Amino acid sequence: MNTRRNANSKGFTLIELLVVIAIIAILAAILFPVFARAREQARRSMCLSNLRQLGQAAHMYAQDWDEWFPIEPTNGNPKIGLVAALAPYVKSRDIFYCPGVVACVGDDPTVENTDANWEAGNIGYYYWSMCSAHKNTKSLQAFCPNLLSESSDFPSERWLFSGWFKKGSSQFPHGLKIGEDVGGLLHVLYLDGHARSIAGRPVDQWLVFFATH
Repeated sequence: MNTRRNANSKGFTLIELLVVIAIIAILAAILFPVFARAREQARRSMCLSNLRQLGQAAHMYAQDWDEWFPIEPTNGNPKIGLVAALAPYVKSRDIFYCPGVVACVGDDPTVENTDANWEAGNIGYYYWSMCSAHKNTKSLQAFCPNLLSESSDFPSERWLFSGWFKKGSSQFPHGLKIGEDVGGLLHVLYLDGHARSIAGRPVDQWLVFFATH
């Protein structure tokens, strides 16, 4: 039996098909991680943008209320008062939720952007003008209350908002881990309005600040 194709045949042999499939698989293996990193970088950029917009809203609120920022019972959820205070100054509820915090919902389902969480005053960030420390960050109780105003000292070092974290959790927004060079560990908005990623354990950042000021 002659297995060779006729000169006018337009089909592919099995070997040719396998070669094409192998090439596609190699390209996919190369490109998919690139696309994943690009998506994650977009999430990180959006998170920092969210924090800056929340900061702008908080400063506008403070200008209307004798330079005081909203005060919450704790830095964690729920934040019904904060949501009610800042909602008039923002265009969308989406900025209250970190796009990378979905990785943490197993440890804290209140941080996800859902209708139920929004109605309950649950958001995807910590807010640091508070009377007491949330159970997720109870080691910071010694530094409470932490009531912030436009006149608070060291505004370039004081936290106003930050990403979510929890002692003992293996998850962080955006998959950032302690010791990684890319992006640091946590996104933080400071009282002066700038936002950046910080490296190391978030609690240590607080300990250093209060030990040196």
